[in-house]
Amino acid sequence: MQVSPGASNALAAQILSGVPADLYLPASAEWLEHVRERGQVLESTPLLSNALVLVVPKGNPAGVKSPGDLTREAVRFVALAGENVPAGRYAEQALRAAGVMDALAHEKRIVRGHDVRAALAYVSRGEADAGVVYSTDVRGVGEVEIVHRFDPKARDAIVYPLGLLTHAGDNAAAREFYVFLRSQPARAAFEEYGFAVK
Repeated sequence: MQVSPGASNALAAQILSGVPADLYLPASAEWLEHVRERGQVLESTPLLSNALVLVVPKGNPAGVKSPGDLTREAVRFVALAGENVPAGRYAEQALRAAGVMDALAHEKRIVRGHDVRAALAYVSRGEADAGVVYSTDVRGVGEVEIVHRFDPKARDAIVYPLGLLTHAGDNAAAREFYVFLRSQPARAAFEEYGFAVK
């Protein structure tokens, strides 16, 4: 078995360009639907959920404690995932609900990573004073700390749908893995790493 991690939109583009794949687990139902509309999904199910958090470099040099602090002079840059990446869109929604997104964009304080891991890297290296990422991505990254958890009602629901792709065809191993990912042992592993299981 080979796992190809990446941004949901980039993986969708690969699938649609003909790169062989049996399963697709994007961080947004929208991207699975994009692939389904092009006839590439046999079946799907909601699998996981996640939380959105505000992180800062270890020690919090800019003194950020809440989204409202992001417009303070001490904050030069706030890292988000790209506009076409689910994490980037969720982050924008949360910052807009907090009333700071327009000011950050107008003052050119937003820096974008191609995916959520890249946004987190900006913060961990101190190149951004704060960032908005998934809580699961922060696990094991000692150079950052969480200062705020966004209200789930402040953005669209974060849902990772699992899709069995047409390329899987009669591949029994792919179908078995699709079933396994919804099993109790898989659920326990997902929860251990901070995901909520649907």
